[in-house]
Amino acid sequence: MVYFLKFWVKLALRIFCPKVNIVNPHYLNSEGPLLIVANHPNSFLDAVIIGAFYPRKIHFLARGDVFQNPILGYLLRSIGMIPVFRAREGKEHLHKNSHTFQESV
Repeated sequence: MVYFLKFWVKLALRIFCPKVNIVNPHYLNSEGPLLIVANHPNSFLDAVIIGAFYPRKIHFLARGDVFQNPILGYLLRSIGMIPVFRAREGKEHLHKNSHTFQESV
């Protein structure tokens, strides 16, 4: 499913965002774990752009509360999204972050 989405997202981005600027692209060729941080207030669009053009398997962090919907949670996990729980979503959910961090390593 990820590859199907990647094709259509890449096509749309080439039309609507023809210029994407990557600073220090040589770091993207490194092997092993890599943390990519987008420095932009619209983190959703950054995630879409990075996911479409970065060749390696990639995971994104997303608000944990959206995973509580079974259908949406399944879809998000199937495209590599990982839930992160914040205190404002209920302190009782914060313990779930330890599972998220173990899954990310």
